[in-house]
Amino acid sequence: MLNQLSLTCVSKKIDLQVSGNLDCAFDQLTLPINYFSSVMHNLLKNAVEAIPQDDLLRTVRLTIQEHEDHYRLTVYNTGSYISAEERNRIFDKGFSTKSEQANSGLGLHLAHNYLQHYGGFMECESTLDHGTSFIVVLAQTGNRSRRPCGPGCPSTPIRPEFTT
Repeated sequence: MLNQLSLTCVSKKIDLQVSGNLDCAFDQLTLPINYFSSVMHNLLKNAVEAIPQDDLLRTVRLTIQEHEDHYRLTVYNTGSYISAEERNRIFDKGFSTKSEQANSGLGLHLAHNYLQHYGGFMECESTLDHGTSFIVVLAQTGNRSRRPCGPGCPSTPIRPEFTT
């Protein structure tokens, strides 16, 4: 997944960064690996596509964290902005912030449903002139019945610090 994304980023002059627990094997996922791969592919692809042409930083960052009872992944991109009104609908079936007619508006809807079905969740945070983060939290095997941390969890900042 990251190999193809890397090629796309090079061709679009986007800096792709991966940080956090790079040794994480995701061996205790509660959802099937193909669903996990689909969720991450959708988020990373969307992050690359959403960077405005005039954005000077042109960066996509994947941050991986493995906690005692859950995984937390953040996909962040610079420059893009999703309004509060759009964020309220971002996971609705058929809704899209993209203008292309070929876009179905199903990617985030399906990703959100996969995560919820398997004991996780996803949220979106966006700040004008700074960028957008999609945060994925997944319980590890054996912890599915209790939600690791809901939206607004105070233990970890939602928007990763950006340094140049």
